[in-house]
Amino acid sequence: MRLDGWWKGNNSGYYSIQTSGTTFQMKGFNNDGSVLNLYDGTIKGNTITGRWKNYCDNRSANATLRYSNGRLQRIAGSTKNTTWSRSARPSNIQSRPNCN
Repeated sequence: MRLDGWWKGNNSGYYSIQTSGTTFQMKGFNNDGSVLNLYDGTIKGNTITGRWKNYCDNRSANATLRYSNGRLQRIAGSTKNTTWSRSARPSNIQSRPNCN
């Protein structure tokens, strides 16, 4: 399962995914390119279990994702998006949160 790279959420945002063995990390960016949240998880088969945390207001929640047919889909928990599809790297990515 190759997940590394850029993804776009079905409701908003772009996401950079990096994996190493069973470790999964997805950094979320607002549509304006500012950092929004970080999801850390563990891969088991085609399922990823983990927790996200918002940089601006420290909200966090658990979420379970499944990789199937070239897409990620939320199958449990809380996330703004329900699916993610592969995307090109957006040109406006910023390294700092914009919490205004």
